[in-house]
Amino acid sequence: MTGDIMKVCAVGILAAVVGAVLRIMKNELSFAVKVSGCVMIFGVVLVYMDRLLEGISERVSLGGASEYLEIMMRCLGVALITEISSSICRECGESGISGGVELVGKLEILLLALPLVTEILDSVEKLISLGA
Repeated sequence: MTGDIMKVCAVGILAAVVGAVLRIMKNELSFAVKVSGCVMIFGVVLVYMDRLLEGISERVSLGGASEYLEIMMRCLGVALITEISSSICRECGESGISGGVELVGKLEILLLALPLVTEILDSVEKLISLGA
């Protein structure tokens, strides 16, 4: 696993340097190199997510916690996709679109987490009514 981070960093640095050099020579190729680097890094993220899901699934009982795990993983997936998309937009010089992508990603995470928030608020309400 430790060697993977070195490879990912090398791909990232290589894509950034080649992209910067190509920006001077052929601007349209610069974007393609940078996006390709992002896609390769995102591929590694997917591999890590798969390993993470397997590891967590083995350790979590399949009772009520599996629902929480599923929501958490969906939120993490939305966050990662949003970050990568936003970075690509920012790299293209579109900071307004980047901000919009980030805002929609945050709202999506809030919507995904809404059942958990509702359950927590219901539990707090029950605790307060028991104390009264």
